[in-house]
Amino acid sequence: MTSEAIGRTDPRWRKIRASVLAASDICGLCDHPGSDSVDHVIPRALCLMAGRLDLIEHPANLRPAHHRRCPVCGVHCNRQRADTDQRARDAYVVATLRLAALPAEPAEVLIDRYQRKVTLQEPAALRSSQDW
Repeated sequence: MTSEAIGRTDPRWRKIRASVLAASDICGLCDHPGSDSVDHVIPRALCLMAGRLDLIEHPANLRPAHHRRCPVCGVHCNRQRADTDQRARDAYVVATLRLAALPAEPAEVLIDRYQRKVTLQEPAALRSSQDW
């Protein structure tokens, strides 16, 4: 991992993207085959805002996704996810990632905690810090 985030057109990112898609083409969002892009479990923008550049390229933070319409369910999975992210939740996650960065918590732990938090249906649960 470098000290700066790589862009989507960078050859390094293209190599990472190709390796993720070579490992599996099953979308991490809808569980259907035919993925054509890579989704960040913790969104790239949140990693940048939190100053956690190590998470952007981390294998545990990357999963296949449909950028184009899924051939099975017809959804643009990665785009739809980006459109539905809530600012309040994102602000909470950024603050939490910044705090978690202080003891240099491993990326896998942060990614797992993020996944558990965003799958909760209860908004009040996002304000709770017991799991963090």
